[in-house]
Amino acid sequence: MVGSDDKAASALREDMAALEMALARKHSEVSNLKVGFIRAMEGSGPIPSEPLRRNLIAARAELTDIEQRVAALRQQLGEPEQPIAVG
Repeated sequence: MVGSDDKAASALREDMAALEMALARKHSEVSNLKVGFIRAMEGSGPIPSEPLRRNLIAARAELTDIEQRVAALRQQLGEPEQPIAVG
């Protein structure tokens, strides 16, 4: 039975690694969209603000979902809660 527990923990760690990578990418995407949106609102960006606003809202919702999934996996693995780094 210990072997199956190790396999389950290993699978959870792999999921955690994949989610942490997705989290970093999503942070970067949100940051880029925010910069683009701010520039569009100031009138200095080439993209209209409305599509950027919609994309930013959607990306933030996805980011929140990923953060919640990471927190749930950390809890399953018995890891202490860590603040999520904002890039």
